[in-house]
Amino acid sequence: MRILLLVLAGSVVAWGQAGYVWEPANVASWANNGSATFSGATGGAAIWTPAVSGASPKAYEVQSVLNVKSAGGTYIHFIHADVGARPGQGNYLSVEYTLPTYWQPESAVALSVNQCINGTVTQLYSTWVRLRDGITIRSIASSSTLWVYAGGVPVVQIFIPYMTGQPGYGGYNVPSGSGFAGTKVGHFDVVQPDSVTRVATTLLPNSVSLKWPGVNDDPVGTGLYEYLVFRNGTYLGAIPYPGYEDPTAQPSTAYNYNLMAQDYHGTNSNPGTSFTVTTPTAGAVDARRVGVLSTGTYWGGGGEQLDMLSGNLNFTIPLVTGQGRNGIAAPASLNYNSQNWRQDNGVNW
Repeated sequence: MRILLLVLAGSVVAWGQAGYVWEPANVASWANNGSATFSGATGGAAIWTPAVSGASPKAYEVQSVLNVKSAGGTYIHFIHADVGARPGQGNYLSVEYTLPTYWQPESAVALSVNQCINGTVTQLYSTWVRLRDGITIRSIASSSTLWVYAGGVPVVQIFIPYMTGQPGYGGYNVPSGSGFAGTKVGHFDVVQPDSVTRVATTLLPNSVSLKWPGVNDDPVGTGLYEYLVFRNGTYLGAIPYPGYEDPTAQPSTAYNYNLMAQDYHGTNSNPGTSFTVTTPTAGAVDARRVGVLSTGTYWGGGGEQLDMLSGNLNFTIPLVTGQGRNGIAAPASLNYNSQNWRQDNGVNW
């Protein structure tokens, strides 16, 4: 694994992330424009000057750990920037986090995506995000798309104007003692994650439930982020865990599902894993029934109820009754309810 070394306010920071390959350590490869501590009103920037390694040198990730000790200040990731760019000067795209003067850890801050052309800044997008000291922020850019994550949580995915240039970081009005604990630059991950290998299903007339073993990204990838689910070619949604329930299914209907694993850079295991299921007829019994249901057929001569379909057992045994004045009684009983669950394709539901 290669490690990136940065000079930040006179100190050297070395850190890395297992698996993913970052640019090699080379302090001289950063162009420092303006204030190195980003404390002034005009601020400054550190722009990576060499070409980023990987399939496309104009697509990459900028990742930083924030050192936020006080309120106020604007912390910036630069995307597609001129080597001489700084806040409000030159040409660049930027992801900017502005902390209000009343900010407290975990409170919301303004996030904006901006475009600067020859010193004229235009806001492309804005939202709010929660920040804390030590949080990791990630800005991932291709030629046309920008992904932003804060603390591993997706903040925005938007289309961006096509621009060429370099990655970087910077800011302005950053309080003394605050700044970036470390920043690194890495290639854009274009290698597909592993595919889903097998899927367990449980089928009811009006729902289809899916489970599958979690998969991995490639050995030097950015990590698996989510799974994309399609039905009959229509996108149903993205989920962060290996399981999905489709509550919109109809009885006696065949459906083709497709699952794709996707990494943090939006690269997925295309064409994915496809399979076809057919839902039961309307009124079919759910063998996963739990507890006592009005539709059940029960057996028991001593107050117990044994469901003759699922095997679920429910019974109550009176233990003691506390007797108070004025005829007040407080009975206590022992209740037992077992739940037998169906197993489909080796998976418990």
